Amino acid sequence: MNELITTLLSESPIYGLIAMLVLPIVLTVWFRSRASRADELERPRKWIVYGQWLQVIYICTVAIWWSLWDFQRVHALTRTHFLSMKSFDPALATPILFLVLPFGSVAIARLIAAAASRTFYANKWTATDLVRLTFWGTASSTLVFLLVAIGFDAVYSRSWTGIFWVVAAGFLRVVGMSRYRRAEGIIFRRVKSGEVYKRAFSLARSMNVNLDRVHVVPIGRGHLTNAHGWPRSIAVTENYSKFLHGPELDFIIGHELSHGKELHGIKNLAVAPVVLCVLAPIYWLLPATLVSFRPILDIAVTLLPILIARFFSRRFEFAADAASVAFTKNPGAATQALVNLNSHIQAPAHRNEILELFATHPALNRRIEAIEAHDS
Repeated sequence: MNELITTLLSESPIYGLIAMLVLPIVLTVWFRSRASRADELERPRKWIVYGQWLQVIYICTVAIWWSLWDFQRVHALTRTHFLSMKSFDPALATPILFLVLPFGSVAIARLIAAAASRTFYANKWTATDLVRLTFWGTASSTLVFLLVAIGFDAVYSRSWTGIFWVVAAGFLRVVGMSRYRRAEGIIFRRVKSGEVYKRAFSLARSMNVNLDRVHVVPIGRGHLTNAHGWPRSIAVTENYSKFLHGPELDFIIGHELSHGKELHGIKNLAVAPVVLCVLAPIYWLLPATLVSFRPILDIAVTLLPILIARFFSRRFEFAADAASVAFTKNPGAATQALVNLNSHIQAPAHRNEILELFATHPALNRRIEAIEAHDS
């Protein structure tokens, strides 16, 4: 059986690529089916876990797609095929196949997942919302990774055009995430009164944080629950004050103030570009004799920046938790706030090691353990 699979992949390289295009869609449908069969009250919680796995699958799809593309030299075969088509410009064959096919595959999978989320979370996203979420979610992740792949393909060849593609990927990431948040319905409304406003400015003074603006974000059609902290401003969705009160709300506000004070958001945005800037000259200087290792190097280029950025993101969350507890001096309230938040969004308290590696925030049990350890 192993010999048969090896023969198919070597003699018919298109099979491996087709498998990678079909896999995200099949797994998304399968996860949706499994969640649908669960008890009605358990469906949202199960779908959150399946959704976390799907995010890992979508990332790995790009890594393996690029690796197979290099390993099987499919670009050469497909280019030869398109040369026989007089109406088709062969120069367009590689970018169309390399970019459009995996983008389309992941977009279809993400659309199925978004529709499932609308069902399981009973939110009010319209069909237009789902399309916008799918497009910008795929563009800001899958398409960004593919542009980085094209850039590093040029780096392998010691071509300076690789810089253009990597910069284009960074630009698309920033624009795509901004558009994705708009598609989610995130609208920052500045407030100058209310409980969150008063508590935020009171805490900011005690934490020695320069705070200029407080925003309250409507939960919108997606029933959003989130909070953000930047230099001199914070934002929380309007439902926070409904399930968190007093010291618990203070902890969340202090957490976001700490993010802004320590520039965690800016630092986190810089991690992946820095990793790519370190990898680029290394790959540029690789001897030609190592060309056979390119499929492995491709996977490293895709996954390393993500894993390192997510690692620092989790460290920043731990640091913000610790800073907030230090100023509010109420670890019990901090723990209860996190438990209430987790319960509100119906997220599981624990997460396995693989999902934790790809997560931006630590699992609830890890955050509570860190708070208790810091307090003891």
